[in-house]
Amino acid sequence: MRERTLLEFETEVLDDGGIRAFLCRKGNFIEALFVDPPFQQRGFGKQLLDYLKTQYSVIHLSVFAQNPRAIRFYQREAFWAVKLNQHHETGETIVLLKWEGKQ
Repeated sequence: MRERTLLEFETEVLDDGGIRAFLCRKGNFIEALFVDPPFQQRGFGKQLLDYLKTQYSVIHLSVFAQNPRAIRFYQREAFWAVKLNQHHETGETIVLLKWEGKQ
């Protein structure tokens, strides 16, 4: 994220007395979802995903395979792995995830 400008993304922000979480996306592809560590596990990430789910019937994202906590979070939110790729900048494995709403 550091190398990219946030201006190229659409951004949703959760403000609960201060910015607690934000989600950056290009259309229905989530580029980043961040929750301030002291505010994790309070439902802020879920709130951002729930909002996005009202906007799109299909949502995609990728996460590093060595981040099982993030993968479990997305799986609880009904995102499922559809493909493994190699991240060209780091050589690490990334998991492509997809959520599909009811048609």
